[in-house]
Amino acid sequence: MKVLFVLSAWGIGGEQRAASNLINKLILRGHSVEMITFKMFNKTIVLNPNVKISTLEDDFKLPFLKNINRMLKIRKIIKSEKYDAVIGFAIIPSILCSLAGIGLKSIVVISERSDPRIYNGLYKVSRSIAYRLADGGVFQTKAALDYFKGLKRIKKIVIPNPIEIDSLPDFHKGERSKRIVSIGRLVEVKNHKLLIDAFAKIYMDYPEYRLKVDPIVKTLI
Repeated sequence: MKVLFVLSAWGIGGEQRAASNLINKLILRGHSVEMITFKMFNKTIVLNPNVKISTLEDDFKLPFLKNINRMLKIRKIIKSEKYDAVIGFAIIPSILCSLAGIGLKSIVVISERSDPRIYNGLYKVSRSIAYRLADGGVFQTKAALDYFKGLKRIKKIVIPNPIEIDSLPDFHKGERSKRIVSIGRLVEVKNHKLLIDAFAKIYMDYPEYRLKVDPIVKTLI
């Protein structure tokens, strides 16, 4: 099977980690996998060297024109390479892949990677139109799937984030530093406020502990 993954960015982030686990397993099972990304960061996530990665370059400043250009380029690539399946990872790639696949034979799968309620009106309208053109949808939780219960046409399934057990670090034995560390983007959906409020209550009983919030990048697209 020949599969194309489309991601907003590559190199860091939870979406990228989940995608890398899926891609590496598909390669090990003998499938051919390629990836398109809109932005490339330092390659800190290990990916099978047999995966071809392409970055879509554009000079458009307006997001609308930028995404139209991306969609047309993705469509051209799908038509040329004749993939068996095209997987949009997260909301923007999912919207663009759904539109790019109109009239083509490749199966298009959308994959929501966050709480679907957080997006603004423009994204919600675009998504409600585009997702009806896809063939299938993957969601991380039943709540996310239920949010899209109006999408009667496409097949839907819940698949939680995969974990590569062999890559997990060994359990630490010995003294630990009294620190709680949070790593993530400084965006509302990560809910750092809840973490800080919870730590404030813990701190009353355990004043020797420290909380460190270590942001990566504010946004990936």
